[in-house]
Amino acid sequence: MELRHLRYFVTVAEELHFARAARRLHIVQPALSMQIKALETQLGTQLLRRNRHGVELTEPGRLFLTEARRTLEQAERAVDVAQRAARGGLGRVRIGYSATAAYSGVLGAAIRAYRNGSPEVELTLHEIHPRDHPEALRARRVDCTFGTRLSLPLAGEFGALELAAFPLQIALPTDHRLAARKSVAPEQLHDEPFVSYVGSDDEEGIFLTQHVLGFVPKVAYRAGNPVMVLSLVEAGLGVAVVSSILGTTFQSRVVYRDLTGVKQRMDVTFIWRHEESEPATQALVATARVLAAART
Repeated sequence: MELRHLRYFVTVAEELHFARAARRLHIVQPALSMQIKALETQLGTQLLRRNRHGVELTEPGRLFLTEARRTLEQAERAVDVAQRAARGGLGRVRIGYSATAAYSGVLGAAIRAYRNGSPEVELTLHEIHPRDHPEALRARRVDCTFGTRLSLPLAGEFGALELAAFPLQIALPTDHRLAARKSVAPEQLHDEPFVSYVGSDDEEGIFLTQHVLGFVPKVAYRAGNPVMVLSLVEAGLGVAVVSSILGTTFQSRVVYRDLTGVKQRMDVTFIWRHEESEPATQALVATARVLAAART
């Protein structure tokens, strides 16, 4: 049984007349009659009964009509789903993100813009240490990320679009000897104990700090997320290099001071695989391009 057999039957059942149904289907009447007869033979029962004015449905035909319509509607929905998915309107996108992307509002703004055009795409979000974003993409644990390129050279397999950038600061306990200063020079931190934000590709959490300050920090404590880093700084257990966006988000008993001579900025960059072919992810890439272009 093919879908065309169901369409032929439904049309005859709606018209209750073979000639009118044939015209509507743009086929000749004998061919339509043969197709209905073949369907009845396959089902082993009569679906239509001819009468003086045309045809009428038998009881099996009446019941079969309901199911045939449902089947055709479901087939149309299946086609629609496939076509919408091909346009990026349906599907799933797994997004990795860094804390800075979330706290800065960049992640939320990007998702909001994306949902305007793809409201039915399923989104799953995973906070990942910035150093771990490339491996998460390579392993296909995520489809794209909102991360950073600071101290993280990206291989040619990835595309990247910078969406925002924020100054870097040093987070200090309020009673720290440098807290009264308006700014702090990197050389003044050489002997300080540091609290580091660690990832699987940065077990000591030193890459960012070393890249920014120019020396290997003395790591006293390690934390798995930036909020815990600031909690440990607040407790007086060390200092930490952080994005200025954290300073505007988390005040507490921590002070934030500019780093003199430091020109690097904590960027929020959208990263994806160049080989990515899934339409829903490609639609998010398109959204990121629009957002990146709006910055210029």
